[in-house]
Amino acid sequence: MNPLRQFEIPKRNARCFYREETFHPGMDVYTLLCQKEGEPFSRRDFCHVCWQERGPLESSLPEAKGYWKSHIEPKKPPGESSKADKAMALLKELIASSDSSVDEVYILCLFLARAKRLALRKELQKEEISYQVYEILGQEECFAVQVVTLSPPQVVMIQESIAAKLKGNS
Repeated sequence: MNPLRQFEIPKRNARCFYREETFHPGMDVYTLLCQKEGEPFSRRDFCHVCWQERGPLESSLPEAKGYWKSHIEPKKPPGESSKADKAMALLKELIASSDSSVDEVYILCLFLARAKRLALRKELQKEEISYQVYEILGQEECFAVQVVTLSPPQVVMIQESIAAKLKGNS
């Protein structure tokens, strides 16, 4: 099993969990992450109206592990590849790889969150390990990353390693 994929977060649904209203760019969507004992995570996405009606009840269920609000961004036309685009491509490559560095993935996520390409949606504890759930903005895709504690010299080394990989991908 890929060490970065300790658990899967399902992709956002195209419709509201209750009213089956189709989600469109510009809408706010509320996501409830659930997990029953011994089962994978499931996801319930709600429009604003349904969340106002059902959110407090749904979020208090025993299987509810957390919830967040997100905004559906309009799809951006393809343009010139930026540093953030290259970093996003590298992040996806590292997540798919079975021998990736957890440290590099964590630092890339911090960079991409600052570049407004990822949004931190939730922090979770699983088996005494902290994870952060990030959403790739505009793609409705979520993934979990293990939180790591790094010293300043370690961060510099990881940044240099990432920069070399980004240079090699250009």
